[in-house]
Order: sequence, then structure tokens, then C-alpha cells
Amino acid sequence: MTTAPPAQPLARRSIRSGCLRAWLKEERRRGGPSSRIRGALLISLLMLVPLLALQLKRRAEALGEQRQQSRDDTLAIMEAAIAVSQRAARDWGHWDDAYRFMRGDNPTYPTNNLATAALLDGGAVMVLLDRDGDVRLTFAHPDFRKPTYGGLSRCLQANLNRLPFNNSTVRLACRHDDGALYLGAATAISNNDASAPRAGTIAMFDPLVKHDYGARIRQRMATLQKDLLLRSPGSDAAIPILPPIHGTAGQELGLHKVPVLGLLARSLLDDIPLLLGLAGVATGLRAFVMLERRRQTLERRQVERRANTRIRRACRQLDQLMDRVLPDGERSSEPRAILGRLASPSAEGMDSNQLEKVSQRFEHFLNRASDLALFDSLTQLPNRRYFVEQLAATTDKSGNLLSHVAVLFIDIDKFKVINDTYGHGVGDAVLTGVCQRLGSRLRSADRWPDDRGEPQYRGHPCGPG
Repeated sequence: MTTAPPAQPLARRSIRSGCLRAWLKEERRRGGPSSRIRGALLISLLMLVPLLALQLKRRAEALGEQRQQSRDDTLAIMEAAIAVSQRAARDWGHWDDAYRFMRGDNPTYPTNNLATAALLDGGAVMVLLDRDGDVRLTFAHPDFRKPTYGGLSRCLQANLNRLPFNNSTVRLACRHDDGALYLGAATAISNNDASAPRAGTIAMFDPLVKHDYGARIRQRMATLQKDLLLRSPGSDAAIPILPPIHGTAGQELGLHKVPVLGLLARSLLDDIPLLLGLAGVATGLRAFVMLERRRQTLERRQVERRANTRIRRACRQLDQLMDRVLPDGERSSEPRAILGRLASPSAEGMDSNQLEKVSQRFEHFLNRASDLALFDSLTQLPNRRYFVEQLAATTDKSGNLLSHVAVLFIDIDKFKVINDTYGHGVGDAVLTGVCQRLGSRLRSADRWPDDRGEPQYRGHPCGPG
């Protein structure tokens, strides 16, 4: 049995799609930006481009200085590690025990001296070469021992010519067979005071990323390892490290040249979420403004449509009134033309408030015209034309319903004498008084109907209201 999907998500999707369609309609209606807006945008862009370029330049310089400072700090750690290896190589190379081992007089040297030394506990590797350059011994702590150390041995053999004297040392950067970078130093093997002839060569190697480093330093050294490369002397592919650190085949250790644009591009990638957020906010504000404008436009159109409807209705009523009041020969087409222009679609170009005022004044004019045509201006009672029309309509209705109609005539005695003796003002007051007395005797159902057929009062001067 399947269940219908919830209505709430569908309603939300419908609202979102409706808002999107309304936004797109408003954008299409307004079209592109005006020439004034385009000019302002162009001027703003021309002003912002130099500022943006200057800001990017400053940011690139700051990034370069920051990266160089980070490299200098990491290189200082690397130099300290090489200095430790260089000192260890001298201490172990200028030692009678090592000298006698290389001459074959101390066979217990690896077990009694090297196996108990704490210097190799961090993953260091010692390589010993005889006077012919052949490997005599490679030693490492059992916890860090690897199957072979051919890469380190070959690197040391390639730099033997850089040790002309017993006190000479050479800084080395050699890669293990597995690709790991080892830094170290090498010197000649002699007695304690380095006065004996060279019996061989000793090298102390430490991995660039040592296990006894803290997590932060290990991470920095791992990053540095990616930036280091072995280059040929004089090559522009990398920045040389001084004093030089030698590798295999005459290579020297250097640092990759990172373009400033690359640093800037990578830093700008971090700003993409912020830029997208700002673009989203700007787009949201734009959509809100456009939807608000469309809402106001729709409301204004509704007001205009209501006002036009009222004007057209008033025009029809005025035409009916003119058809009843004016003879055919006295009708003029000019008022109809004017009213027709007011009710035409071109009137929709008017402001909604103005159009509302026009429609209200138009209806007021229509009511006044109806009063003047069908009601007496003094007593506000229906006049003879209204009476004749209502009498005809009533007789037709009573004929259809087979009912009776009665007509009551009221005459004011000696009214002409009052009018001639006391003047027309007193005569008008008498008529008004008679009208008020008659009105006070009528029931609400006896009032004359309005255009909708509802009974109504004429407040001044005869109506009781």
C-alpha cells in the first residue's frame, strides 16, 4: 500500500518556484540596467581595479614573506639536525676505537660500541667505508633498521672527493631506496687527534622527518620535504641552500620556487566560500527588491483595474441617465469621448492614487448628475420625471403580478397666496416643512428605492436622517 507524499514539501516547492518565476518575470520586464546605471558601474569598476590590484599585490607580498618565514624556521630545524650529525660524525670518526675497527684490530666495535649508543635511537644510520670506498659497515637501531641502504652508500661514495683532509666534513642530502630523504654529514676516520692516516670514511644520516619530533615539527618537516629537491649546480629550477648540501652525481639540495601567483591563487581559493556567501546575499537582496517591486506593481495594477472598473460602470450609468434625461437632439458626443478616454487602457499609465481620485470624483459627479436629473433641488424629493418612470415600471410590474396600484395626490391650499404675499423664500420654507411632515409619516419600506432597489433616505432637507 503506497502513501501519498506529504503536501507540505510540495507546497514549499510550489512557493519557491512561484517566487522564482515572479523574480524572472520582473527581471525580464525591467530589462537590462539603464545607461546611467551602466555608466556608474563602469566608473566604480575603473576606480576599484587599481585598489584591487594594490590589495592583491600587498597580499602576495605578505604571503611570500609568511611562506619565507615558515621556510626559514623549518630550515633552521633542518640545519640544527645537520649540525648534530656533523658533530656526531666527527666524534665517532676521530676515535681510536673506530680507527682500530677499520684497521681490523677491534672486531667487537659494532656490538660493544654501536649497539649500546643512544645516538642511533631516533632512526639515525651510520655508514662506514674503507679506504677504497667500499662499504665496511652499515648500522642502525633494530627498531628502525631497513633491508638495504644502497642509496645512502652510493651518495656517500659520490662525495668522497670532497674530503681532502682528516678534519674535512661534507654535508649530505641522500635519498634512501624507498625515496625518504636523509640528511647527514661525513668525515674521515682517524685517531683521537686526527693525526693518523685516514683509515676510511664515516657518515651519520638522520631522516628529515624523525620519529622523535613532535607532531607539529614533524608536519612542518614533511611539508619541507615536498619543497626540497636535488638540483644540478647553477640550475635556476630551485633556490640553493647555503652552505651547500651535496647529493648524488654532483647535485645540491635546493628549494622549489613557488610562484607568487600560485600562492595568491591558493589563498584566494580559501576566500571562495566568503565570496559565494556575499554573492548569495547580494542575489538574495536583489531578488527581495525585485519581488517587492513586483508586489507593489501588482497592487497598483489591482487598484488601477478597480478604478477603471468604477469609471466604466459610471460611464454606463451616465449613458443610461443621459438616455433617460436628454432628448436625442440634445445629446453631445464630447462628454462620452472624454469619459471614454478616461476609461480607456491609456488611463492605466496614470498613477494609481491619481486614478483612484479620478474615479471617486467621477462617481461623485455621476451621483450629483443623477440627483439633479431625478430629484428636486429644494425638497430632495423625486421629481416628476422620476415619478413618471417609477409609475410606468410599477404599473408594468403590477400588470405582470395582477396586483393593484394606487396614486395619491397631495395639494397645498392657498400656496400661491403665501408665495405672492410673503415671497419665494417663505414659500420654499413652507414646501420644506410639508416635505418634513410627510417624511415623518412614512415607514422605512415606503422610502423611494435607490439604483439597487434598496429603500433610502434623502437627509437634507426632508429626510429624517
